[in-house]
Amino acid sequence: PSTREREVGRMAMTMLAPTTVDPLGNPATQDILSDPAEKDSQLMSLRVAVAPKRGRTMITFRTDVFEHDQRSARLAMFEHINGSKVYDGLFPDYKLPNGKAAHYYYHAGGLVDEAEVDLLDPPMRPSNLEKALQNALPMNADLVKMTKPPGPDGMWLDLYKPIPGKCPLPLKHTLKVKDNSRLDADSFADLDDNNILFLVATNKVIKKDTRETRTKIEVKPVRPPTPKEPWTLPKSIFKARLKECESKAFFDSQKVANKMFEKDWSLCMSKDKIVSMLSRENKGSYKRYDDEQFLKELKKCMHKHYATINSAFNFYATQGSGSPFHVQLNAYTCFLDDTQIPSSDSKFCKRSDCDTTFIVANYQADKKSDLAKINEDHGLLKFEFMEVIMRMAVMKHGKDQATTDVIEAIDMLFDQQISPNIPQIALVDKNDFIRDRLYCEEVDDIYKKHEKLLRAIYSRYRLPPKTGGVRRKTLTIDDWEKFCNDMGFVDQKFGIPDVRLSYVWCRMMVSDVVASYDKMISMTFIDFLEALGWVADTKFIPPSIELETAGFANWFEWQQHTEQGGDEAFNIIPHRESASSFVAEKKRPLAVKVTGLLDIVFRRLFFDPANPDNEFTYEGCINLMKKTDKNLGP
Repeated sequence: PSTREREVGRMAMTMLAPTTVDPLGNPATQDILSDPAEKDSQLMSLRVAVAPKRGRTMITFRTDVFEHDQRSARLAMFEHINGSKVYDGLFPDYKLPNGKAAHYYYHAGGLVDEAEVDLLDPPMRPSNLEKALQNALPMNADLVKMTKPPGPDGMWLDLYKPIPGKCPLPLKHTLKVKDNSRLDADSFADLDDNNILFLVATNKVIKKDTRETRTKIEVKPVRPPTPKEPWTLPKSIFKARLKECESKAFFDSQKVANKMFEKDWSLCMSKDKIVSMLSRENKGSYKRYDDEQFLKELKKCMHKHYATINSAFNFYATQGSGSPFHVQLNAYTCFLDDTQIPSSDSKFCKRSDCDTTFIVANYQADKKSDLAKINEDHGLLKFEFMEVIMRMAVMKHGKDQATTDVIEAIDMLFDQQISPNIPQIALVDKNDFIRDRLYCEEVDDIYKKHEKLLRAIYSRYRLPPKTGGVRRKTLTIDDWEKFCNDMGFVDQKFGIPDVRLSYVWCRMMVSDVVASYDKMISMTFIDFLEALGWVADTKFIPPSIELETAGFANWFEWQQHTEQGGDEAFNIIPHRESASSFVAEKKRPLAVKVTGLLDIVFRRLFFDPANPDNEFTYEGCINLMKKTDKNLGP
């Protein structure tokens, strides 16, 4: 019987199944709710269908389950006695096919009325190539509708949302792919460029005109496809870097890194206190260097570790709440905790000694110099961070604790405390990311396709200075943080330190922090594109097929759902391990993730909460950005 015929499910869908037969083979007709004193062999088991009749949806009630039985019975049934007041108002009674009535008790959870779900019409057969090659399953839209069928009294029932399983991967490649040695899911989608080429051939056509006794021959020669020009960086959207950055190249060069070390070293050695401390410690060294030779060997030692110093400084500078170009005291404390440099049983390197070192290195004798204008009172610049490391090396391993030589103490500090203990993310080389992930034809094509809108967004987020005046030509850290907050990038997986780190990493190297400070704190348009790549590679951007399977029309719709639904909605599509941090192994091409990120950016900028039904248009988003940019002033 249908749901309506059974009073919206209040009449049980039951069947009486005999457990015994008479001598002639006919089933016995003993009542299931008979006197308990009767023999079990004469009882009939009652089976209840809780859904359309199938093997797994039948519940059989047994008579050998007692009150203290440890088995996990979930649904119990007992007879309804006419006139009984014990269960009056507590449990509804259900009519059985044998005319009796029974109560049901569900242990754990709650029971709801049945809701009849009408079968949906199947989709029409595909009539063109586009429909035949659709990415989603044909019943995808119908399955989404079925997850919320109408219930009684205008209510909606939240049912389980079925997600069709994925088909197994083939055992070999049948199409040309870029890497046929891999058999993972991403490798099958990474087709070779030759797969998308179509060859159109034409033959001679002989046309006879019956009205005239003549033959016309039409010849259409086949033109071979024009070979695609090989992709090169100088012709990409990133070509402006050849003029903008100090290295005059697409990568940070070792030449600029050496110049940067020379400048930091000269600033460090210009401080009398650190020079006198090092000279004093050198006098007790067993190597017996004179001062000139000692400083020369010390410089070589620090230059050997400079790459680690530079990357660690960039990381810890972004972990504080102040400028991302200074290591604040709280970030310095994190550095000490990570490297385990302080020791309570150390004679010279306790926690209080390390805090004193921070204060000493941060001291500025000349408060009116150009350096003092950019050097914060409560933060370390890189040359001051170098001074801290040299002082702590002497405190930790020098003074005849492990050695009397300053240079050996510095090597010990890097080998035993710094290099093994700082997070892997603190040792990232940006050249690896732009070489392996960013600089490729696919990413270049996406950025070129949306260049007009991206430049409009870049200009729109050049915010006016807090003190008033004309806007900068480039973005600052405040502008970038404002952009990331507006785009909803900051969440439980991607925090403010990650936003600041992407800003620091996207900029090209500057050798002279004093003379080029304004250039160092600026984010150019190309830096902006790289920063978007860093964010896309770190944040979880679900694949389009998983997006469609979950019922979302686009990435922005998915992002809105995760923001409004809390942790449960945030995990509606399982996050990949590759999106856990900057340094996690990436399995999808960056171009795929950038596509999803830009969809979020464009649609979010266009979205108007006051008019949420306003349909997104690309040109409308460009016009909106230009209008907002104009209103912000010059």
